Amino acid sequence: MELISNRRRYGEFDGEVLISQSASGSKSMDRNSSNSKCEFTGITTSESVAFVPRDAVSLYLPGLTYYETLSYAARLRMRNPEGLSSSAMQEFRAKRVADILNIMELTWCQDRVIAERPTARGSLGGELRKMAMAVEIISLPSVIILADITEGLDATVSSDIVRTLATLAARGHTVVSSFAKIYPEEVKSFHNITLISRGYSIYSSSPNNVSKYFTDINFECSPDFDVGEFLLDVGNGTERPVGERRAPEANALQAQFEESDFYEQYHAQSSGGDNYSSPVLHKYQGGFSTSSEFLFGLKNGFIVMERAWYCKFKEVEVLKKSFFASVGLALFFGYFAFQLGNADEYEYLLALIPFPYSATSTTTSIMYISTAVQIGMQVLNVHIFYQKQKVFHFERAAGVVALPSFVCASLLTEIPLAGLFSLIFATIVYFMLGLGVGMYNYLWWVALLQVTAFIGLMTVLMFTSVMKHELAVRDSFLYCLVTMIW
Repeated sequence: MELISNRRRYGEFDGEVLISQSASGSKSMDRNSSNSKCEFTGITTSESVAFVPRDAVSLYLPGLTYYETLSYAARLRMRNPEGLSSSAMQEFRAKRVADILNIMELTWCQDRVIAERPTARGSLGGELRKMAMAVEIISLPSVIILADITEGLDATVSSDIVRTLATLAARGHTVVSSFAKIYPEEVKSFHNITLISRGYSIYSSSPNNVSKYFTDINFECSPDFDVGEFLLDVGNGTERPVGERRAPEANALQAQFEESDFYEQYHAQSSGGDNYSSPVLHKYQGGFSTSSEFLFGLKNGFIVMERAWYCKFKEVEVLKKSFFASVGLALFFGYFAFQLGNADEYEYLLALIPFPYSATSTTTSIMYISTAVQIGMQVLNVHIFYQKQKVFHFERAAGVVALPSFVCASLLTEIPLAGLFSLIFATIVYFMLGLGVGMYNYLWWVALLQVTAFIGLMTVLMFTSVMKHELAVRDSFLYCLVTMIW
């Protein structure tokens, strides 16, 4: 799914996407057909093909409402090819957002704030998956590709999402989705079902033909059988033909299907019509000019920075955690080292580095522990860094956000607040420990802790970009920190 939607960019991928349209209006994808080839070369991916990944429930920014999330997606993804004025384009986007929320049946909860760690199950998990779908289709792409969009959801929520997909198909979109399980009430929503087993297409036709086809090849289909469960059992080899001791191989089932009348009917329908054409694909077939792409990227860069600042101040729990950690650790450290900066018993200690105090070795140890604390405090927000990176990778694959924009937005939002919390910690520690009086000493101390806080922040950002798991970053970072202090 990621490859055919052009969202996986690891190395070169050679191939073609084949889309066929039957006379009745149902659309399907057939990799074996040599007709109805649809070229995507030179077309902006976000304008022509939408892709909703398997982990769509994690593609959110905490603190934003559903409406705000979709509004920023509209500003990032919707172009202005008609030359509308700024106010007219803004009104056009607002109407599109309202329309998409209505299609996704999210209007009633559009003002719900996305929590820092929302659940991926139940109705809330279904809403977040609908939200990811809404973000992708905000530019009304002609093809919508979804990877196991209902995985892990119960029957009610799963059927609700499938009904939404049927609504999109009725509006003229080509909807291609993979399912690990199909519930009985969902079957009637599908125009075509393709069963894949070990990479082989062993059935591809209307769900109404499942019983007749598999009965013809000696499988037992009861009158009230569950189509989804039956196909799943056939695909994994649990269901066997009557009288057979073992299930046939997937390649044999594919060859058997290609020799059947159902394959001939499907192939005739695919070959009989004209090649599938989409207004979006036709409109943007020539692509955009270099200057237009540059302006689009520059505008999106400012939108990403604006959204980053807006999201940062919406992260109330994270900001409270950082503030109280700064104050609490400073008071804790200041209590146990109260007035050590004025101690006179320091002659027997070794002076480690030059420092603008008389009690050099004492203040050096104070400085060492304080800087270690400042570096360690940066891991409090590592889960937020990971969440933002997930959204960034998804948006970059869609071609709407570039790496420089994300890096600038991250630094411009994280550095000032890291400096503010470092200033709070440094001020409390400075006066509780009695590190000397004088503006020069105070500024030197504040500057030192701020620099170490920035170093810790950069280290955490670097770790999150290299390591894939949040706990791996946190544990390895804290282990190094504790080892250094010990």
